[in-house]
Amino acid sequence: MKESLIYGKRVIAETYYNCPRCKGEILTDGEFGNSSSDESTIGIFCENVEDCGYEEDDPEIVSMVHQTMQHRRLIMKGKPSYSFIGIDPGVNGAIAWCSEWIYDMKCLKCPSDPQKMVDSLTEILTLHKLKGGEEKNIFVGLEKVWARPANAVRAAFKFGTNYGQWQGALYGVGINQICYPTPRQWQKEMGIKKGMEKADRKRKIKSEMQNLFPDIKVTLINADAIAIARFIAQNAWEDMK
Repeated sequence: MKESLIYGKRVIAETYYNCPRCKGEILTDGEFGNSSSDESTIGIFCENVEDCGYEEDDPEIVSMVHQTMQHRRLIMKGKPSYSFIGIDPGVNGAIAWCSEWIYDMKCLKCPSDPQKMVDSLTEILTLHKLKGGEEKNIFVGLEKVWARPANAVRAAFKFGTNYGQWQGALYGVGINQICYPTPRQWQKEMGIKKGMEKADRKRKIKSEMQNLFPDIKVTLINADAIAIARFIAQNAWEDMK
């Protein structure tokens, strides 16, 4: 826990003012002498523009850097800190979380029992409060899933038990801003077509999440949780501007 808290402080210090790709200083064209007040036309640059690979026509980089600047403005205005949690329930699932900045994403494999679920959520809550956040500013996406006819009775029961344990753990630590996105809802935003083979779908999600979050090891186990956390953060972000 202590190492996590120390790490959390370090992350806070870095993420407000640095490029999400190379950690270089974020600059705007206003710092190069342009006094334009229209935020939509202000250019945003990384000081390591040549090494970092930042290009105005690179949608991924532009999105990442603009998100960083939005996050900085919220902090400088004294806005409350938000946290977003994505949970892919099941013994082979995972939990992922991030701030409104999104690119400070963290994740871990689904805890093996209810106490460890509570412990993991408590640590996330502690880090959230360390940044000045409150329980009401934590939003959770617990994927809405159900047993299928082909599932064995024992497996279906075990899955349902795990799902209920997550709900109990969330409410038990005081996190009650919970929504239940279906797989189709969050996958649709990634351009995943209905009917895609499961193996192909899983590989696509893993590949896209790894490209977006190069600082963490994305696997077939945690990719869905990461994508769900990102989905929740991006959809809730509009309500916080």
